[in-house]
Amino acid sequence: MKLLYKYYLMIALPLVTCLFVIGIGLSFQMHNYSIAEKHTSLERAARRVSTMTEELYYNHTLSHEQMIRTIISSMSNDGSIHIIVCDSRGQIFLTSDRYGTPYMSAKINPDILKKTSENEVFTDIGTMDGLYKGENYTVGLTARNDLLEPIAHVYVTTSIENVRMLMNYVRNLFTFLALIVFILAALVSYFIVRKMTKPLKQISNASAKFANGDFSTRVPVTSDDEIGEMTQAFNNMADSLEKSEVLRRDFIANVSHELRSPMTSVTGFVDGILDGTIPKEREEHYLQIVSDEVHRLSRLVSRMLDITVLQSKNVTEQSTVFDFCEMVKRVCENFEQRANERGIKINIEFPLNTISVEANEDALYQVVYNLTDNALKFSENGSHIDLAVSEHGGTTSFSVKNYGTEIPKEQLPFVFDRFHKADSSRSKDKAGLGLGLYIAKTIISKHNGKILAESYDGTTEFSFTIPKTIKK
Repeated sequence: MKLLYKYYLMIALPLVTCLFVIGIGLSFQMHNYSIAEKHTSLERAARRVSTMTEELYYNHTLSHEQMIRTIISSMSNDGSIHIIVCDSRGQIFLTSDRYGTPYMSAKINPDILKKTSENEVFTDIGTMDGLYKGENYTVGLTARNDLLEPIAHVYVTTSIENVRMLMNYVRNLFTFLALIVFILAALVSYFIVRKMTKPLKQISNASAKFANGDFSTRVPVTSDDEIGEMTQAFNNMADSLEKSEVLRRDFIANVSHELRSPMTSVTGFVDGILDGTIPKEREEHYLQIVSDEVHRLSRLVSRMLDITVLQSKNVTEQSTVFDFCEMVKRVCENFEQRANERGIKINIEFPLNTISVEANEDALYQVVYNLTDNALKFSENGSHIDLAVSEHGGTTSFSVKNYGTEIPKEQLPFVFDRFHKADSSRSKDKAGLGLGLYIAKTIISKHNGKILAESYDGTTEFSFTIPKTIKK
């Protein structure tokens, strides 16, 4: 609801402010226009009466005065204006009233007479010093003789009550419009906020399910705006969390499995020796099995620590420039004895020129070692292993190919997963942990490279490419 209030104010306040500003501006414009219009018509009437008054001064006859009285009376016949004429002392002697009362006995305030004489056109909004009831608009002119001396003053007055009524009407109209705007803004805000908060509520509900361990919930993307982008980002995060949860469960299951088997064997054989179930002459044999299993556990813990270190630090921070071909040679030298024992020949194909790379030498040494060890492990006796190093533009490539049992196609996408072992290899690799290829992939990824596995026609090939220079 807080969001509804915010959007309501965001929509309603600017609109009402605009209406308020427009209303004030329009009111002033209408007021000024009405006053200007009245001023023009009143001044026109005053000049006409002033001219007739000057003619009366030079031709003062009863018939002429009666004619002027008749004219000014007809000018205000509809009652919209009132005309009075006074002498230079302020004594009223002509009015537009039929009988002239009650103004005939009244006198104009001397200050008003002075202002009328001094200004070409006198204007006043008020009661003319109590002469009228209510607020009126008055225009005054001075009739003069040939010597420009004041001989009379003409005042034409009209009520401005209709102007005030118009102003009140405009204010009431804009007040009504403001109320309508508030109501419409409330409805618009409600529907907008309802539409906007729907995916937010769905995200909130999904987050609550995530907190309880359910990562299967997704929020439908219904727009391509910022809310839609946020929803898509949330779904991507949910996918990552779900995959991480699956990997976590698989990791725990695999670790449990890998730890349970050797520990069960160690416990069983040790208990058998202690309680005499195993004969004395067989103790050495079973103690050797216990030793092998303990070493296997040690390797498992060591590899798991390697993975933890790789995932927690930036491997490329310890990068140096080194000869990649020379490093591959050192790796192959470590496998010469094992290869000779099985009659396996190691072939190395290097380019003519030296290949220098900028990387973590120890980490890449481990990758090449793991891939070569894996190839030797699953090669047929008497076969050969082909290693190749090449460079293409700004990348360095390494591949190792062995000949023997293929990796099933359905297993290829998973060979770099933690604790993964292809079924065909389990009988040959009892000591394998299924972590070597995962470590290799992690190191290559840290170097912004790619690692691949292919198996076809009795051959299996692992290869990777890395940039020759680390991008800072």
